[in-house]
Amino acid sequence: MSSIVIWFIIWVVVGLLVGALASIVTKNEPPYGLAIDVVVSVLTMVVVGLGDYYILPLIGITGVIHFLATILEPLLATIFVLWLLRVIKRRRSS
Repeated sequence: MSSIVIWFIIWVVVGLLVGALASIVTKNEPPYGLAIDVVVSVLTMVVVGLGDYYILPLIGITGVIHFLATILEPLLATIFVLWLLRVIKRRRSS
């Protein structure tokens, strides 16, 4: 199996977990529903992960740093996007 396929599977699985656990961690109801949290999480993980996978080697980041960035940056971006959804919903309702 190609390494990009393995990375894709990792990003999807982590995205599913982050989306499903977001309402538990924030201790409130997902603002747009659990399905939207999960879809947004998976999409963010895959898009940012693909960007990291292809762009980081082009700018000279390889090895362990590339590996860690390809995991951690999509995760942090997903957490940020889910937080942003909650902030937007809170401001719209007030």
